Amino acid sequence: FLILFYNLNDYELIQRVFYYDDFSVVGNRFYSFFGEPRDASVFLIINLCILILLYRYLPYNFKLKIYPFFVLLILLSIFSFFLTKSFAAIVGLILGTIFFLFFFIKDYLLKRKFLLNIFFFIILLFFLYFVYLIISQIGRVNEYLSDVLILLNNPDTAIENLRIGLQSKDVVPLLKYVSYFSNFDLKNILFGSGTLSSYYIGDHEFAHPHSFLSRVLYDNGLIGFSVLTLFVFSVLNDDSKLIDKFLLCMAYGSFLAVHSSFLYIFLMFLIYIKKTKN
Repeated sequence: FLILFYNLNDYELIQRVFYYDDFSVVGNRFYSFFGEPRDASVFLIINLCILILLYRYLPYNFKLKIYPFFVLLILLSIFSFFLTKSFAAIVGLILGTIFFLFFFIKDYLLKRKFLLNIFFFIILLFFLYFVYLIISQIGRVNEYLSDVLILLNNPDTAIENLRIGLQSKDVVPLLKYVSYFSNFDLKNILFGSGTLSSYYIGDHEFAHPHSFLSRVLYDNGLIGFSVLTLFVFSVLNDDSKLIDKFLLCMAYGSFLAVHSSFLYIFLMFLIYIKKTKN
């Protein structure tokens, strides 16, 4: 939060990047100690999920003692998350919401009363609209979204001429994978182009996409993505609470947006809680 303070005052206490020779300016954004706002955003989301998960299973008396600090940390983390202004973070939230909707429909819409379903659905819509209002104030995110629509409508558009071209090593593998569907290339749709193929694509000799979704779809196809997803969600029990499913969805969505080892820490805590219950 010291970094956040200095960012807001247009002064950098710590340089954005200090482990290689890239001193590009990212503007008034919250970033991590390793120099990238996208890494900071993913850390904040997954760490929030870990904190909430652990807090739920703490002894009640201890919860009362740390409650003010817990709430303060949650609010500061959410505030810092939006100040990262990371497009990858938005993608992570969207992916997490898509996964959560599956559980929401399965656990509530198919099992609960109609009026209760409507109530929960309205709350979810209000939450998503609130997030949209905040995101709409971030100019670069709006530009990226506009560029994505252009590429979807006309895949032949030169990505170098678009703002999102700055993230080409994350976008190009996904565009290549989508092109398999238009060409009915069943082999690459199901099995991908081979492990680490996304690291060497087009003009990028060593692309190394930040997006794990780009990697797994282009490298291992739909089957590889399905196996990974089943592995991640296998830590849930039949009696797992909806809040645990929500937290896992958000952590996994963020992991797909930007690869982060913090997902494995979250999975270890879930497995520990699962074993303790048994």
